[in-house]
Amino acid sequence: MKIWGIDTYGSVFKKYHETGEFDENEIYPYVTEGIGEDILPKNVNFDIIDGFTKVTDKDAAVYTQRLSKEEGMFLGNSAGAAIKGVLQLKEHFTKDDVVVVLFHDHGSRYVGKMFNDDWMRKMGYIE
Repeated sequence: MKIWGIDTYGSVFKKYHETGEFDENEIYPYVTEGIGEDILPKNVNFDIIDGFTKVTDKDAAVYTQRLSKEEGMFLGNSAGAAIKGVLQLKEHFTKDDVVVVLFHDHGSRYVGKMFNDDWMRKMGYIE
């Protein structure tokens, strides 16, 4: 079994996992909620995580909408990041692998954001 973490740009997790360095230069504001952090919480065991991939705020938002429109799944923004992250990691999987993605939030908190095309356009995420 492999455990992959999905991180956002502006979070320290990926670099810390790869280098052991807490780099404050990695920290900057981001939109994606529910993933990433600017601290190292004691409840994250980096030793059991095999790797991280970073997903942009734009990709997280776009894939959150896609999950709703194409799959009928009304989920939070971190779910969009998770599914985009899995797609970015596809070269790590074989056709026989079973991939489990945890979606831990619903979309009701994001009606004014990821599910609002005006907001998405304002952010530059869609045309």
